[in-house]
Amino acid sequence: MSAAASPASPALLDLAAAVGTVVREDSLVLDAHRQVADLDVLVKARIGIDYSLIRRLRTAWRSDALASVEGRSVKSWLHETCRMSNAQAGRYVFLLRFVDEFPRTEAAFAEGRITMEHAETVLHALLSLPAELRDVIEPLLLEACEDEPPAAVAKFVDELLEGLGYDKESDERRERRYAQRGVDFQPVAHRTYAMTGTLMPEIAEVLRLALNAADDGGGEEDKRTPRQRMHDALGVISRFFLAHADLPPVNGERPRLVVTIRREDLDAASGVAAMASMGSGTKIPVETARRLCCDAGILPVVLGGKGEVLDIGRASRDFSQAMRRGAWIQQGGRCAFPKCRRRCVELHHVVWWSRGGTTSLDNAAWLCAFHHWLVHEGKWEMRRDEASFTFTNPYGDTRLRCLLAA
Repeated sequence: MSAAASPASPALLDLAAAVGTVVREDSLVLDAHRQVADLDVLVKARIGIDYSLIRRLRTAWRSDALASVEGRSVKSWLHETCRMSNAQAGRYVFLLRFVDEFPRTEAAFAEGRITMEHAETVLHALLSLPAELRDVIEPLLLEACEDEPPAAVAKFVDELLEGLGYDKESDERRERRYAQRGVDFQPVAHRTYAMTGTLMPEIAEVLRLALNAADDGGGEEDKRTPRQRMHDALGVISRFFLAHADLPPVNGERPRLVVTIRREDLDAASGVAAMASMGSGTKIPVETARRLCCDAGILPVVLGGKGEVLDIGRASRDFSQAMRRGAWIQQGGRCAFPKCRRRCVELHHVVWWSRGGTTSLDNAAWLCAFHHWLVHEGKWEMRRDEASFTFTNPYGDTRLRCLLAA
């Protein structure tokens, strides 16, 4: 890094030193009561650290500190830099977004009366309820947390609703459950992937029917378990869709978004107050216009000082299919930002096309949507040499991504 990083807060440096002391401490404790007391202290300390981490993540989220310094969102930083699983990172993001909306739950978490897992369960339960029931249910859930594991607390919600005579199939609750639908797909050990999620009843039924229809098992020769057969049937369904769906070609024409901007504003330094216009008349900042102009599906209309059209896009601005494939191979099919695992969405001109950059493989970089935004509107700078990409944040710190590192 080109700029010295600020030290952590003194209290946290003391905490790190104390944890180091505990880790190194290897004396043998024979007294059973002392062993139990030590375990109790460690569990409570873990709860306190979890809460403190969530509180500080919330502060960093609201101030965009991680985007400014590390070039990552909170979830990406936890997943890519701290090496948490995607699911675990998602739990922290969920808690930092919602725990302060329920002060009683946050207080119980801060005081160590409930664990992070309990807090997550309580929040999911409360957010699935109508607003008028939350103040009634929250204290009962927190009381249950003192005696039951998180899964039992979640089941307790349904029992409470039945006791209150509440119709669980009401439109409001059904809409809240619908909002929780989703599927996660992430790599695990030994080159395999884990898929988890929550399906609405009608989707689950459709999927079940499709899997049964695609199951080609049968006969004594088929030694697969039912679970393995469903896995293989999912592959059959996916391949059938890709082979028969009406998908656009790779180089198919996309709807054109027209962005109009003055030449002097397009060429100006970052941070100018100028605005560009889209076809609908909506105004956007000049930094956003520059980012959009990188997209081959955007038609930039550049105006002179008197409003005359100077440029309506050049054929040379669009990367050829060969360049796109070459850049994809060079970068190993990943975003150019170090350790980023997001899906690449745009082939970016490292030296911006609006600033005279060439449309060539040597000036190309695949970026995800977030890092494409970062180099245009997040005030990060990017450069490239023969072997690497270098990203520099607004404070002068650098991040290096070698081209040979997939």
